[in-house]
Amino acid sequence: MHPDESHRYLIYGCSVLMMVTVIVRSLAMHQYDYRSLYLGMQLRSALKGIVYTKILLLGQYTLRNFTTGHLVDLVSNDVQRMDRVAVEFFRLWLSAFDLLCLTPLMWIVIGWQAVVGLICLLLFSPISAYLSYLSGGFRVMTAEVTDRRLNLLNEVISGIRSVKTNTMEWFYGDKITQIRR
Repeated sequence: MHPDESHRYLIYGCSVLMMVTVIVRSLAMHQYDYRSLYLGMQLRSALKGIVYTKILLLGQYTLRNFTTGHLVDLVSNDVQRMDRVAVEFFRLWLSAFDLLCLTPLMWIVIGWQAVVGLICLLLFSPISAYLSYLSGGFRVMTAEVTDRRLNLLNEVISGIRSVKTNTMEWFYGDKITQIRR
């Protein structure tokens, strides 16, 4: 018997198992994504209801401190992000589990070089956290600019009759153009 023929069934078996593993993984990930996105939609709907209920319960004095643009921005941007939070939160736990399981396997297969890669990964994590913090600051600045623009557009839309009557289109057009820059 030729040595290659003795391992033929092992090779076929490994090939079939690899194919079955890919199919099972794709089905599992599809189910995971579906359930996570469904949970995210439920979370988003619940938060929208909470925001609207809170707005209805606020007094007139408190409502003066909030602009319409701020509330629209809160509901349209911040609450919409809750769809992805459900998916990414569980992937965070999965990545920690993968790290704990794969580190010993990489040590066995690769050797000490795997530890170097792991150390680099752990060293870059604080840098990534800092960059996320900076990104959050830029997001706040962008939200403030968006809020100002939405307020101005809301004023223009609500006062369009007086703007047309007093022929002040050019004045407001120039203001909107300045804010867009």
